[in-house]
Amino acid sequence: MRKGRGPDLKKASPYIAVAVVLLIIITAIASSIYLKGRKLGGIEVESLYFGIFGDTCDLTVELEGFDDVDTVEGSLKVSFGEYSLPLTHEGSNVTGVLNETHFLALADQDAARITGEVVALDTSIFDLELDLDVEVDLSFIHTLARSIGVTDVEIISVEEGNMTIRLEIEADLTREVVMDMKNVTGQVVSDSTAHELIVSYLRLDPDGTGGAELMIPTASLLTIFLSGDPITLSSWGFEISING
Repeated sequence: MRKGRGPDLKKASPYIAVAVVLLIIITAIASSIYLKGRKLGGIEVESLYFGIFGDTCDLTVELEGFDDVDTVEGSLKVSFGEYSLPLTHEGSNVTGVLNETHFLALADQDAARITGEVVALDTSIFDLELDLDVEVDLSFIHTLARSIGVTDVEIISVEEGNMTIRLEIEADLTREVVMDMKNVTGQVVSDSTAHELIVSYLRLDPDGTGGAELMIPTASLLTIFLSGDPITLSSWGFEISING
């Protein structure tokens, strides 16, 4: 009596392979449909960098948990108040370019939102298209803008009607921030008058210390000092009090 034969696995193998592939594709499509539109969670702001050069500001936000995410080109943006600006993305950083009006509006808000369509790359089978929606706390900017103090003042040079002074500065930082300023206009202000100045450079490090060089018309500076009024240096919403 012949024993019954089992299924011919060699003949069935191609069909099994096709079935597995179809199952993976169906699962991927179903998961993509299910996940599309969900907010991408687990992302927090790690640090911020302000680079103010001339009349523009390069703002870079480092997002923790954002390394394995790619951005759908042209879709990422930051929104604050009445403004919405595009952002570029590289690694864990998102970067935008602001003018002074944008920056002052940004600093006037308690928070901004970074939104857009992104693709999560940390899955082994397929990429997931998700909606990014991250709130960036901006309340620390108000404190920073008014907390910069001077620990030392040194006159560097007096030439062509201008005086260059060097400041050692410190500030209260509630999060990791780096700020650079180069060739930026500002004002030296007293109770009686205001005069233009140029911030040749300013650097503030994450430990809250830094330095700056300012170029101020000599006649203006002497007039303000002789008035005996408190002196405030200001640029892009940041203020530094020298005395009083």
